[in-house]
Amino acid sequence: MKKLLFAFLCVLLLLPLKAQRTADIQNVALFLQDRVEILDFAGPMEVLIAAGFNVYIVARTKAPIKAMGELTILPDYSIEDCPTPDLIAFFGGGGAARVAQYPDVQKWLAEVFPKTKMQFSVCTGAFFLGEMGLLDGKTATTFHSAIPGLQERFPEATVRDDVRYVDNGSVITTAGISAGIDGALHLVAKLKGKDRAKAVAENMEYFGWEPEKGLIMETPVVQTIKKQGFRKAMQSAGEESTLYYGEMMDMGKALAAEGHPEKAMEVFDYALEVYQLAPNDCEVVRDVYLNAGRKVPPSREKVLQLVNEGDFTAAADIIETTKKDFPNWSFFTEHNGNMHGYHYLGNGDIKKAIGVFKLNVLAYPDSFNTYDSLGEAYMAAEEWDLAVQNYRKSVDLNPDNENGRQMLKKIEELRTKKKRMEQP
Repeated sequence: MKKLLFAFLCVLLLLPLKAQRTADIQNVALFLQDRVEILDFAGPMEVLIAAGFNVYIVARTKAPIKAMGELTILPDYSIEDCPTPDLIAFFGGGGAARVAQYPDVQKWLAEVFPKTKMQFSVCTGAFFLGEMGLLDGKTATTFHSAIPGLQERFPEATVRDDVRYVDNGSVITTAGISAGIDGALHLVAKLKGKDRAKAVAENMEYFGWEPEKGLIMETPVVQTIKKQGFRKAMQSAGEESTLYYGEMMDMGKALAAEGHPEKAMEVFDYALEVYQLAPNDCEVVRDVYLNAGRKVPPSREKVLQLVNEGDFTAAADIIETTKKDFPNWSFFTEHNGNMHGYHYLGNGDIKKAIGVFKLNVLAYPDSFNTYDSLGEAYMAAEEWDLAVQNYRKSVDLNPDNENGRQMLKKIEELRTKKKRMEQP
């Protein structure tokens, strides 16, 4: 009987966890109405761009709008041609509560909301979320003088007047004006981790962010993870549960710091399955795994040392070997790899530039930009065939890569010119 019970438990542990929906947030649409409050959108926009998101502005039409009647803004898209964003944000000013009830705006919201993964509002931008029923049964906040109006308009919501922002999972509302910066920093922490949010705040020289002044309504799955561990939480959670990279990694780090390495490793194991981990986070995971006696890749420091020494072959071997056992591990970001390569290229060290760009292609083979940069380095070395090969790969991955197309055309012109010059 004991043997049967043991075998049954082993089978349970081997069963896959329930599929959870992970949110990959890249594209952020800021909906702006005429006379929108400037800092309402400008503060969060600065934060989100600095954190690496693709941010664009959408309005009712593409006609210029005036923020607070002074700042002219040219929308990137209208509600007629706006691509579906991962996250959509709304802001106060300009009679936001009234604009949220316009038939054309409501029609667009009804179409786009179900396709987005997160919704965010600053100030009276909360009225847009309320009109679509996203505040019903949830806690929210808004500009101080609009709190009674929001509560009256949406009686199923609980409107707070004592917090800078409220996080309901996929719906985040903030208080007025400057509170949007706090809410945006919290959003960055949720999606990319507290360390990334702190770095953005420090770079902006914004020292007013106090996370404890926000209200986070923890989802049931997060509560269960903290109480029972990750595996049990995942086995009992519904498929509608959404897990965000930043909050998951921060939770794992907290569990490790509190002396619960086994629970922390459950979180990290899952994260490694579904997310491309940031280099700094990989080092944290590495330390926890190493202390538990688990197999780990070489340190980031080792790889960067090899790169700085110009031993690109050894660095490539480590990256290739690591990808076999830890496909989502990273030693450097694509951006930093690119910047390092261009540093060498700018200094005329084309050989090292090619070495770095090749490593970036190896680390990020699905990025058109890595091939584009490698093509540029080969072009500088006048290795035309390799330049063409990489530019073509770049264009294949991104047919909209106009730079790649132009470079291919330029290479053909240079080759033709060189042949003419070589003719007697």
